Amino acid sequence: MLIWVKLAAFRALEVVYAALGRRVFRTSRCVIPSVRLLSGCLFIALLSLLSSSCVRPSVPPRSGAAPKTSAASSCTIYLSRGDFARQVGFLVAETHGMYRGAGLTVRVVFKDSYADVSAAVSADSTSLGVLPAQDVVHFIAGGAKYKAVDVVMSKSPLLIVTRKIGQTMFLSGLVGRRLLVPKGTFVGPIVRAMLTNAGVSGLPEVVAVDNPAEAFARRAADAAVVDSLTDLPLLASKGVNVVRFFPDEYRVHIFGDVMVANDKLLGTGSGVVANVVNKTRAAWMHAFTDPEDVLATLRVYHRKEIDWQREKSALESVVELILDEDGKIPWVRTGDWQRVIALFPTSEGGGLSPRDVMVDTFVKSGAEAVSQK
Repeated sequence: MLIWVKLAAFRALEVVYAALGRRVFRTSRCVIPSVRLLSGCLFIALLSLLSSSCVRPSVPPRSGAAPKTSAASSCTIYLSRGDFARQVGFLVAETHGMYRGAGLTVRVVFKDSYADVSAAVSADSTSLGVLPAQDVVHFIAGGAKYKAVDVVMSKSPLLIVTRKIGQTMFLSGLVGRRLLVPKGTFVGPIVRAMLTNAGVSGLPEVVAVDNPAEAFARRAADAAVVDSLTDLPLLASKGVNVVRFFPDEYRVHIFGDVMVANDKLLGTGSGVVANVVNKTRAAWMHAFTDPEDVLATLRVYHRKEIDWQREKSALESVVELILDEDGKIPWVRTGDWQRVIALFPTSEGGGLSPRDVMVDTFVKSGAEAVSQK
């Protein structure tokens, strides 16, 4: 429409120019210089109109518009499907434009198991992922090509539950009994350390199932390793009263989920990794202040029937697992990893050093390099 208006104006100027020329020539020959001057002014005006019709006016970017990104600032984050409360920081950072605001193009991909997440991050040179700390040790010992760059949970959500009363009687009576554990994650070292520190010799009969809490509720075993974020609310909803045994009570100090990054990305895109770490941490802090907004975010990703009240309860519980006593997300140090590695036999990862499973330094904020000691 703007172009047609300008063309009409151009035609009008032509008519005016012709009319003035005819009138001036009929009046007097002495005004020819004035006509030439007028012609020049009209010509300049016409050029201005034509040029403005050919150049698109600059439009300021929309608020929140993504800055230009390059392949070097793109990455994929692999998450395990269904662990909603554990995914919150990443999903909030993506849906709220926190990654985009840092110049990152981030793609979130869900996998069916931790083993699938591990395989994907190991194979994808521009990727990060989230895995339990004990799984990181196991997979890296098996040749996985990534390292831990940040802690997601400073405490493990895993615990043992039983219907029997009394910690000493339960732990000593666990030997030879069925203990349900989640399939696809490596909780054996944690269970062994808890029993050893309680003075119990011998091991239970470990049975890996898809959902230990559901099977435990059906009385498929006397004890189970469950997740405090999702399984305890489930058991409570089914009216199952349990006795809880946390690893910390038996001097087994292990953190929970960990963010890992592919080795090649750490070598060529450390700035990308640092930005993802910092923006994810900021997203977690936002989640703790606005849980209703977080539930809306989860609905964007998971368009199926979900017990949102249960998810809200899990989100409230995750606060205790992520934040330290000062209300901050702590930075994992080499000593923390050494304690996790020490849980494993040498043949299963116990021979690794912290340097084998985590980066020595990475950016904490801005350009500040922080040594993880």
